This record gives sequence, structure tokens and C-alpha cells, in this order.
Amino acid sequence: MRMTVTLGLIALSLITGMPSSASAISYTFLPFPDDPVAAPGTTHARGINNAGQIVGWAIIGGSPEGFLRSPDGTFQTIGGGEVGTRVNGINNSGVMVGADLLNPVGDPVARTFNPTGSAGIPPGFATKSEAFGINDNFPNNNSIVGSLTTASSGKVEAFQTPNAAVTIFPGVGSPVSVQLFGISNNDNGRRFVGTQESSPGVFQGFFQSGSDIASSQLVAIPGASRTDAFGTQYNSPFNIPAVVGEYTLGGVTHGYVLPAGNGNILAGLQTIDATAPGATATRLYGINDLGQIVGEFDSHSTHGFALTPFADSQAGTINSCLHNPLLCESQIDGGHIGAGANAIDCNAFAALCGSVDQILALLVLPNAPPPESFILVSTPGVVGVPEPSTLLLLASGLGGLAGIAWRRRGRL
Repeated sequence: MRMTVTLGLIALSLITGMPSSASAISYTFLPFPDDPVAAPGTTHARGINNAGQIVGWAIIGGSPEGFLRSPDGTFQTIGGGEVGTRVNGINNSGVMVGADLLNPVGDPVARTFNPTGSAGIPPGFATKSEAFGINDNFPNNNSIVGSLTTASSGKVEAFQTPNAAVTIFPGVGSPVSVQLFGISNNDNGRRFVGTQESSPGVFQGFFQSGSDIASSQLVAIPGASRTDAFGTQYNSPFNIPAVVGEYTLGGVTHGYVLPAGNGNILAGLQTIDATAPGATATRLYGINDLGQIVGEFDSHSTHGFALTPFADSQAGTINSCLHNPLLCESQIDGGHIGAGANAIDCNAFAALCGSVDQILALLVLPNAPPPESFILVSTPGVVGVPEPSTLLLLASGLGGLAGIAWRRRGRL
């Protein structure tokens, strides 16, 4: 059966600056199967747009090849490089960026993968370059970001393009190297996120909090040996869009979310660790305007996953649903999860219903994982560091108006 729900909602806004005793926001955890033609355990999920399209890359035939994963779970291979392709970002128009890998050693060259065929990254772009982020202002100037290695010095530098000349992003202070991974385009102007080598061997994520590059702030986490900022929302009603990335503490890598806000968003940091059995590391790479996140975890190999946010008050309803998949499937067919006063309306929470629907398809397969493995309650603050006395409120809100189409497909 197929049902389409169109809504004018919009995102689960992540609101900071309001003390509250409420716990951090929760997520459904959806590890998606590998591309059927890829080597098992090689899925690297790197970006997601508001339509739920996910991009990344996997090993196919011994080489990395990019993929575009549709909300119905189907994969399209995105390739063309001499020895492989990586796809790292996608905007809301479906334009993708990444790199083709050329020559026997696989040197990357930044590239745009555009369904409409219009120009993107200029031809003949620098070798040893890779594009990581693209915003909705494309093809206007400086709507794509990435990093390149300068031929003369061997220094890794961040770039913005397309424009007449590549614009180099200086980073915070006088870093050894800089990489840009994400770029937003909200009403307050562009906001960048990335990672810099602040001093030899010391890597720190950063995010831009104002219109001036000098406003960039480091992701400083007590006790962390490394931090990276990999993704940011395209549009946000707040001055600083939400940021996702990773940090390493005590030799363990954790994912994190910095909720969008107008002030100190570091104070709202939430740790996210994959719930899959045997997961040893979690990294978050992309976040869309609905608050949906993509990333990957390690468990002997690399596995992609998606997270969809929901209010803590909805956890009981979702938990009951996942423990009764056949009943819940019939409820979603009727446009809701649960019943009575605690029911979740799929007209208002289409992304959440779509995510739960995909999980239900996994739960009815042979050797299905336990339902508990699909609900993730993220941790306020940093793992191993005492929580603040007051937590920042994360609540549902309106971030604008958009039409989101959710399609329920046949079971796999």
C-alpha cells in the first residue's frame, strides 16, 4: 500500500537558551542495509537533505563508489572517477558534491554531481581536492566548500567555490591546516563548519557563529583529544544552525549534536552513541532542516545509519509500536502511530512516521534485531563529564513552511 502525506510543517526546531529540567531530545535509530552491489560493511553515510535523500560512498568492485539512497531504500550508484568516487553532500535541489579519484594512487579532484547538468565546480579544479558541503544557494558564488592541498607548500586549506577564484577560508587563529565540511544559507548569511589542525597533531572542530569569519568558535570539549564538526543545517530560524560531528574521549569516538540557537550552542551539546550491538565508534556527518541526522558506526566494519528526532513524550508510544509491529503497521496505514490521547499524527510528524515505518519493515524480517535497539535517547552533555545543573530545552517549533512528501513503499 502507498500513502502520501503532504504537510506544511516544519522542522523539529532545536531551541536553546531556556533552562529546563526536560531531558535531551530522543531519536529513532535506523541502520540501513548496505547497497546490494557493495561489499558488506562498507557504507559511509555523509549527507541528507529535506527530502530524506542520503548520499555517501561504499566499496564496489574493490573501489569506492558514491551512492544516492532514496527514502524507499533503493540505491543509485554515482561514479565516474578513474579509480573511484566519493559523494559527501547533497542540497535540497538534489545537487551532490564529492570527488572523483584519479590516477593509480587515487588522488581526489573535487566534483559536482548535478542532475540538471548545469555547471558547478570549475573544470580543471585542483588535484588533491575534495568537496564536502553544498547549500541551497547553488549555483551562486561560494555555495560549495571543501579542502585542497596546495601544490607549492603541501598545506591542506579550505576552499569556497564556484567563483572566479577559489576563496581560502583562514580558520581560527593561525592553524596548520583547515578543512571545510558544511555550509548553511539561512537568513543571517552563510555559516561554515569544519576542522582545523590548530597546532601540529591537534585537531579541533569549529563553527561560524556570526557573519564575520572571525566569529568562528572552536568545539572545545573537556578531556577530548580531538573534535570534528562535519555538518550543519541548510536553513534555520536561528543565528547559528545545528551542528553535528564527533569527539574522541578516552580513546572512544562519540557523535554529538549542537542544537541550533542564538547564543552559546556548545552548552546544549548532546552525545549520541549508536545502539547497535558491538558498536565501537559513532560519527555524525549530516543534518537536515527537519533535524534528521546521518552518520556511521564501527562494528568490525562500517555501517551507515539515520536518526529521526522525536519528543520525549512520544517515546512510550513509539516503544509500544515497535513491540507490536503488525498492529503498528496498520496504524501507520491509517495515518497515525498509537491510539487515543498519546497517538502521533503522521500529518504533523511525517519524517518520524516514515522512519518508524522503515524500522517496522526490518522487525518483520528473519533474525530481526530487538525493538529496543531502534530507540536512542541521546545523552545531555559529554560522556564522562558531569551534566550541567540545568539542561537546555529542546522543543518542537516552526522553522518555516515546506512541503514534505512521505511515501510508504512495499515491504522489502
